[in-house]
Amino acid sequence: MESYGKEFETHNGDNILVGNSAAATNNHLDLLEYLKTLDLNGRKLILPLSYAGGQDYVIKVVTRYRNFFGDSVVALTDFMPYDEYKKSILSCGTAFFFMERQQAMGNISAALKYGCKVFLSERNPVFAYYKKLGIKVFSVENGDLSSDLTTQDVETNRKILTSLHNREAFLRKLDSVYAALCG
Repeated sequence: MESYGKEFETHNGDNILVGNSAAATNNHLDLLEYLKTLDLNGRKLILPLSYAGGQDYVIKVVTRYRNFFGDSVVALTDFMPYDEYKKSILSCGTAFFFMERQQAMGNISAALKYGCKVFLSERNPVFAYYKKLGIKVFSVENGDLSSDLTTQDVETNRKILTSLHNREAFLRKLDSVYAALCG
């Protein structure tokens, strides 16, 4: 098994990531009702909206968010070089994914590995899945932005995710698929 000594990049800011795409299943407008209760304290809301949705939806989301939060909204509406995109994501210490279905697993896992405090909808099966694994995630519906993850919480999340997403785990899954296909 891969050792757990791997170094992880850690977020370097307090901005807030909102969703992963312009897909309406991100429920940006429903999430806005929860976010309106927050005091941003100088933080920016980073909204990745460069793919998976229509221009009308993007305009509606950006307009509504900017009507309430003004210049604190950073809408990523164009594709950008990976390093530039990653720099934006790493500026976020908190991430909200308000989907009610399994979606954005790579983005959620990356946020957790970066040490972000991740909020999910309780209606999303991913919320229950991560909780069952022992990964510390938070509920949008019962959210509390005032407390941070402890260093131990971040390390535990990383350790669990690493055990799920390593070469040996992949080979075990591949063996199981092969066995099922070959009977």
